[in-house]
Amino acid sequence: MRQFLGGVGTAITTTEGILVYPIQVMNKKRKVVSLIMYSADDGKTWRFANGMTDPGCTEPVVLEWEGKLIMNTRVDVGYRKVYESTDMGETWREVVGTLSRVWGNSPTREGPGSQSSFIPVTIGGKRVMLFTHPLNFKGRWERDRLHLWLTDNNRIFDVGQISVGSENAAYSSLLYKDDKLYCLHETNLQEKYSLVFVRLIDELNLIKSVVASWVAQDNYFSHICTPTDPQSPPRENGCGAPFPTAGLVGFLSESVEEGVWHDVYHCMGANVINAEKVPGGFKFKGGGGGAQWPVGRQGQNQLYHFANYMFTLVATVSVNELPADDSATPLLGVSLDDSGEHKLLGLSYGSNKRWIPIYGKRHVSSTQLLVPNKTYQVVLTYQDGVGSVYVDGEPLEESGKKLPGISKEGIKVSHFYIGGYGSRRMRSDSHVTVTNVLLYNRQLNQNEVKTVFLNRN
Repeated sequence: MRQFLGGVGTAITTTEGILVYPIQVMNKKRKVVSLIMYSADDGKTWRFANGMTDPGCTEPVVLEWEGKLIMNTRVDVGYRKVYESTDMGETWREVVGTLSRVWGNSPTREGPGSQSSFIPVTIGGKRVMLFTHPLNFKGRWERDRLHLWLTDNNRIFDVGQISVGSENAAYSSLLYKDDKLYCLHETNLQEKYSLVFVRLIDELNLIKSVVASWVAQDNYFSHICTPTDPQSPPRENGCGAPFPTAGLVGFLSESVEEGVWHDVYHCMGANVINAEKVPGGFKFKGGGGGAQWPVGRQGQNQLYHFANYMFTLVATVSVNELPADDSATPLLGVSLDDSGEHKLLGLSYGSNKRWIPIYGKRHVSSTQLLVPNKTYQVVLTYQDGVGSVYVDGEPLEESGKKLPGISKEGIKVSHFYIGGYGSRRMRSDSHVTVTNVLLYNRQLNQNEVKTVFLNRN
């Protein structure tokens, strides 16, 4: 350590009574990093933890979450970075699978960042986190339009703007006490600074509603009885493995409105084109018929940024009409560009009734045949450069191998596609029905994939 720079985040007391301060220091290479100092004896003695963030992470805020410390840091090169520690700051790991790199510093994810408030609260019996972050439409150091965010360390919800109009509101502090939520934030008008203290009544009511819906949906999935025999009704011979809910962040089913297939968890919906509503989803018809579920295309704040590192995508599908020529027709997958020409992973089908799994630049003609109008469950999984495609719980050929032409360090997912996806440059004459689409922020293992298949109905 070369120089102690203090910090702007508030101190916390852990469940074990340890007092923790997030701080920033300059290392010997004159780079600013974040770490913690803590006291286990009511401040009589203090210790600097050995672990620290990557260089360039400043103005840290910290909270305790399920026995871990989570540190949320400002980074002046595009987006915030979030870390976790299980050993009181001796080591830190960037959590790219959940919260890190989600929030951009500006609409173009460029320019300087900002201080933020980051607190844990209990709403309706569920532990969640609240977080402030400006949109910074004006760019550079203005940092206008302060927003409030809600997360349970998996799902992320934009509660909305809590500053007024386009006023600059870079620095803020949240307080939740006696079932009331407050925010103290600065305003800057032509270099004249003021402090505003506001009670967030409508925002808290919205938070309670969203959290209640999360709890209700999780309860529904947790009470599913997995049949032990695929041919027997559930509960007839007891229940099998529980339905996997860890990391479940998105669910497209019944909630829709014009052109949008809403996520049941209120996080990010999919855009729909040339579709007819059916129970649990859509029937897509004709050129460009399909849906796009954005990742990088979300823009500044990318709630599904984890898809650049790992994911599982599940969908119940049926092919209603085979293509008239030999072209492969897209069914489900992950695109690395807006046009959909460059794919990370996916599944298509041909006029010869064969599945065509897509692994990066490699397209494989499967030996498994599809039956038109029969219902199947398709699962795509990805982690560390390795992808798999499953149909009805079984992996297709070439699954579980490293994707050719794909570097796991440099992936930038544009969107998930369902059916065709509105691009006239691609073969996308889709005649498919897609329902009950699930998105996880982790890779399900083969046993979990089979469990999901057994619960497809």
